[in-house]
Amino acid sequence: MLRSTMDWRRLLLSLVTRLYTILHKENASQCYLLDDTTLEKTGSSIEYVSRVSDHVNGHYVLGFKLLLLAL
Repeated sequence: MLRSTMDWRRLLLSLVTRLYTILHKENASQCYLLDDTTLEKTGSSIEYVSRVSDHVNGHYVLGFKLLLLAL
């Protein structure tokens, strides 16, 4: 999020717009769930582990972000 050359608002807007058109095109009575879960880890020698912002408790934790889309 600190990358100044990336237009994050446009990226999120295009993602939501694309998802809406896909869901609207199917025209089915289904439910989609989006979840961004923070997976906390305790070791610092784990590959690709970093400090991520946990918006639930408002702190930075050591771990991963997991984004899920469920039908």
